[in-house]
Amino acid sequence: MEKTTGSILMHINFLRFFLQMNSCIINIGNTGIFANVLDGIEIEYFIENEVEDMFHFDGILVGIASLCIIGIFHPLVIWSEYYFSERIWPVYFMMGLFCLILSLFMNNIFSVLLGILGCSFLWSIKELKEQTKRVARGWFPQNSKRKQKMKSK
Repeated sequence: MEKTTGSILMHINFLRFFLQMNSCIINIGNTGIFANVLDGIEIEYFIENEVEDMFHFDGILVGIASLCIIGIFHPLVIWSEYYFSERIWPVYFMMGLFCLILSLFMNNIFSVLLGILGCSFLWSIKELKEQTKRVARGWFPQNSKRKQKMKSK
């Protein structure tokens, strides 16, 4: 914390020196640094917009959201296969298609997130079929209620 405060003070002092040398009025972007040499040197430093100007967090947000969406779909596929079998794939297809179409009408990060969600739904169709094979191999439990319904047919 002390280094950051020292760094800010160093920047402010440099700005003061610069303004004294050039005697002009400066407004540096949206960073909140304002100086007016005509009335004496007054520097107001607001960090609120500076972090947004320096860094773009969209990529990190998309990465975290992708990780979360994929992480949610693993147990969702297992749960869906257990209770509904792989016959639920049309629901996954419709949801994936809906998300992809909706992403065409959204802006910025929401479009990307809906695209990831839509593709995850579509990928889960393949995973549902794979999950059925895993259950047949005995790697995952089979729904005993569904097994009884199959015997009655």
